[in-house]
Amino acid sequence: MLEVKKIRDLTMNKGDLGAAYVSAASGIAVAGKYAYVVADDQMCLACFDFDAGTPGDWIRLFSGDLPHDHMARKSKKPDLEAICVLPPNKYAAHGALLVVPSGSKEWRSKGCLLPIDTNGKIASELLPLSFSGLFSFLGTKVSKLNIEGAAVLGEKLLLANRGNSRDGDNAVIVLSLNDFLYQAYDTHEINSKSFLAVHHKELGKVNGVALSFTDLCVLPGDRIIYCAAAEATNDDYMDGACAGSAIAIGDGKFQDLRMQILNTRLKVEGVYARSVPGKPGVAELILVTDGDADASIGGMLSTFVTL
Repeated sequence: MLEVKKIRDLTMNKGDLGAAYVSAASGIAVAGKYAYVVADDQMCLACFDFDAGTPGDWIRLFSGDLPHDHMARKSKKPDLEAICVLPPNKYAAHGALLVVPSGSKEWRSKGCLLPIDTNGKIASELLPLSFSGLFSFLGTKVSKLNIEGAAVLGEKLLLANRGNSRDGDNAVIVLSLNDFLYQAYDTHEINSKSFLAVHHKELGKVNGVALSFTDLCVLPGDRIIYCAAAEATNDDYMDGACAGSAIAIGDGKFQDLRMQILNTRLKVEGVYARSVPGKPGVAELILVTDGDADASIGGMLSTFVTL
């Protein structure tokens, strides 16, 4: 088992949102000194000083407010599940943050791009994106569409589909990054023209419960780090108890995965990897957790893996 340690709770400055913490952390991306965390039960993005323990700040993505009641909120939330840093390109000189919704329901198809500056700070107004066309197409390629992760691998954009239901499908969806960017900045509507391939995966079980993808990130050398959770549910909409989480290491050819179980029953939903100075072949993984309860505070964890 991989031993994890808690770095911090995901506490927030309330601001006008009035939320003192991130509960349902779903993904993490790091740009410069900033760690950005998406929460699947918010209309906002959480921004933290990566090396400080100070509370984070909310960044509004979409207008409007969500109901306080848990089930009512679930039926209205945009379900933002994935975030990654896009590299500098002809549309954004210093790159951008990409925020992706799950697509698990028809209304969960609204995402955005946020340009960043040389320091990794959000530099200008967000660009809204519609994933409706792409998600409709992907529904023919995977069973029970449920996007949970996003990462860039060279000229490809990877999306991880979570198979946390009886008929769900763990898969890595490969898109052309250039085609994706063209659509994003031209029409703001993403469709099937960026699709390249899909790779289906079996992840095994933890404590008798099937694992399913919750995020992925890419290290230099085309090493792909995945995180997965074993959630006891047969429904891709309703939550279940978490039996454990795991990390998998793979390569850019999407071959066999090397699975390692984490020594926690927390549901790990986001992963960011960074090299360890003086330790070649070792990476530190920064993980964020989702408690699936409005009253629970999400956490940021750390563990180390040998590549």
